[in-house]
Amino acid sequence: MKVRDVMQKHVTTISQDESLALAQQLMLWGGIRHLPVRRKPDGRVVGIISERDVLRAYKRAAAEPELFARPVSEFMTTPVEHIHPDAELADAAADMATRKLGCLPVIEVGALVGIVSVSDVVGSLAQYPADYRKRPVQDVPSVASIMYPEPIAVHEDDRVIALAQRMVGAGVRHACVVDGEGSVVGIVSDRDVRRGLGDPARGLTPEDLPQAVRELRVSAIMTQDPRTIGQDAPISAVVTLFISTRYGAFPVVDERERLRGIVSYIDVLKHFESQSADGGKTQQSV
Repeated sequence: MKVRDVMQKHVTTISQDESLALAQQLMLWGGIRHLPVRRKPDGRVVGIISERDVLRAYKRAAAEPELFARPVSEFMTTPVEHIHPDAELADAAADMATRKLGCLPVIEVGALVGIVSVSDVVGSLAQYPADYRKRPVQDVPSVASIMYPEPIAVHEDDRVIALAQRMVGAGVRHACVVDGEGSVVGIVSDRDVRRGLGDPARGLTPEDLPQAVRELRVSAIMTQDPRTIGQDAPISAVVTLFISTRYGAFPVVDERERLRGIVSYIDVLKHFESQSADGGKTQQSV
């Protein structure tokens, strides 16, 4: 499947000289989380501003009353990561996961022709399981065949700062929380870590953080009792979970509910793309 098959073709944009306040309003009015930023002379995309950028600005607003009147060019992310409409959807998913992006502008011959988001990618999985439902259960690959078998596993009383360092070092977006028996009791995403510590890729030297942050425990930020998927379940079952919940990853467990791996929507996409290309080794990214 190609990016052009799922991308949103009608894209709300903003000029680099417009205010941050207008960017916030456009996001609210449109129910969107990302705005490509255009350069006035030629309309080329020169950056992207996200809901996350606006939230970061709020932290500074009390000390800088005129902050939201300033141009979006001061807050946007640049240069812009983008993708071609004829790129494989699995490649777009992998780019967004590895680079921690919520969307990718779609550029063709220098012009903005669409935008693809994580929601678009996950939603596209809806059409994949149809063929698998027609097959006998024994002929459908299991979740174990595509999962990542060595997820980061921590305990509730571990410190968040140590977990953040492990996640950054491993380049992953999710970690599983287990009890003393190895059973899953929670899951932590990079977004949970950011809420607790700020950007996990910066400022992780303990001496630079307040005492309360240094002592923050995993139990304070994790999602408790997360949805899990059995290692022997068919791939179509985890696809259904992704579509119905829009989560990015699920812990994989055995019959005793002990952690055995983790599966992300990228693992599923990679599998189906490899099948459509007559085979290929599945790559995991969590």
